Amino acid sequence: MELVTNARRCSCPYFQFNKRIFVKQMPRFKNWPPNSPDLNPIENLWGIMGRRISKESPNSERKLELIVRKVWKNIEWEVIENLINSMEKRLRLVVELNGESINGYF
Repeated sequence: MELVTNARRCSCPYFQFNKRIFVKQMPRFKNWPPNSPDLNPIENLWGIMGRRISKESPNSERKLELIVRKVWKNIEWEVIENLINSMEKRLRLVVELNGESINGYF
């Protein structure tokens, strides 16, 4: 229930809207892991970065570092906004699937 406790302290209006959806359904997800990658947009961003980095085929640690920095710098704001804006849809889908993984839906 740590998620619910922490969620009640958050004052962000967008989060408050999504919190109402999630907290209402919380009893259905008692065994749900608190750090679910399904609901963590940064995990999706790491996946996007990983695919872009692998296209560059780094062959040394230094080249990998340079590529990672370049890829991070070139992430479009639209990508970040889309990940953030997908949260309501993600929450609703988790509820619809009774807490099952939504991996592969996005």
